Amino acid sequence: MGITIHYKGTLKEEASVNQLIEEVKDIAEIMHWKYNILDTDMPKKNHAEEMVDGNLYGIMFSPPKCEPVWLTFLSNRRLCNAININEFKKPLNEVDEINYWCSTKTQFAGPEVHKAVTAILKHISQKYLDAIEVNDEGNYWETGDSILLEKTFSRFTALIDTMSHALLSTKQKPNESLEEAIIRVIRQVHNKSSKN
Repeated sequence: MGITIHYKGTLKEEASVNQLIEEVKDIAEIMHWKYNILDTDMPKKNHAEEMVDGNLYGIMFSPPKCEPVWLTFLSNRRLCNAININEFKKPLNEVDEINYWCSTKTQFAGPEVHKAVTAILKHISQKYLDAIEVNDEGNYWETGDSILLEKTFSRFTALIDTMSHALLSTKQKPNESLEEAIIRVIRQVHNKSSKN
């Protein structure tokens, strides 16, 4: 739970993964963000019609209190993250499209980091990516509206705080499983919030 940016795309044929890495590395260093460079010797020819080679090429970076931003590609030049890489050990026609989506939760980093990550993704997408798709739960990618983003962060933070408090202050009933107790708390919070 929390505001997340979901994204997928393909490295342009003429784009260099090494140039992308250098540019993102410079940004990360300026911002004092941690980063990791993965493989850099990406195959020049997109020969992966049936299988990929199992490597990730590119860079990932992590602003404070933010999940990693994955600008890492399979040998077929499509974005992928380390979490989904094992799905690509089988033929590509057997891989679900959802495995190409990368996700970065910014909820605990705040609106300013969310805006920075979005700006970097926009810049990288214009320069290096084809067929970029973004689903921004903060609606900032689509609107550029800082006020809407801050309201969305406030709403999610309040919901997380309410759920956390409710879960910590509710006791499990006798013969009630943990799952049943959590579902009961979620229903109570939902009913309470829908009355307001």
